[in-house]
Amino acid sequence: MGGDPGGTALTSGAWEVTRAEPSPDRRRIYFSSTEAGAAERQVYSVPVGGGPRTRLTTAAGASEADVSPDEKTLALVHSEANRPPEVYLAPNRPGAELRRVTTSTSEEWRSYSWLAPPLVTYKARDGAKVTARLYTPEMVGARRDPLAPGVVFVHGAGYLQNAHRYWSSYYREYMFHHLLASCPTTAGSGSSPSAAGGCTSTRSRRRVRARSRRRSRRGHGR
Repeated sequence: MGGDPGGTALTSGAWEVTRAEPSPDRRRIYFSSTEAGAAERQVYSVPVGGGPRTRLTTAAGASEADVSPDEKTLALVHSEANRPPEVYLAPNRPGAELRRVTTSTSEEWRSYSWLAPPLVTYKARDGAKVTARLYTPEMVGARRDPLAPGVVFVHGAGYLQNAHRYWSSYYREYMFHHLLASCPTTAGSGSSPSAAGGCTSTRSRRRVRARSRRRSRRGHGR
């Protein structure tokens, strides 16, 4: 990359723009960015001639928007940590409430209490701050075993991440982490749930696996 791309920069800051589209009349640019925080993608608009940008969305998660020809309505693809991407509509004004117009998940999948895991930050050995999602047995209705080790799931791609407040492209891992949290002493060990002293039932674990497989076959994930 490198070099001057030419043109005039309409935004600047310690954040990134992930999508940008011009308005129908070419007078404004609608874009999604991480300005509100690396864990979110919010929608903004800015005049093509430069000037103050306007934040349009506030719902936690990630949003991408296209504007209607009359610029009165936004059509958005929005997701949250425990809600896959769906289509929403909203008036084109700051902080307007989003109205969902699609439902892509099955009723069975929605019957499970999928978590919006909290984000935690810790310091690495080189001093860098690392953000992670936290899953605990208590969050999924299981008992904590004081002798059970914690599991650290690390993805080695570097730029790609899973520690955010929107639906992950690693949705299979997201669902599997519920299984790890619900059965911390038996996951991957082959032991029976009764030996875990607090693990959820075999039936519950099978339901999580079945939902994960069905969702994977249907190709959900962004």
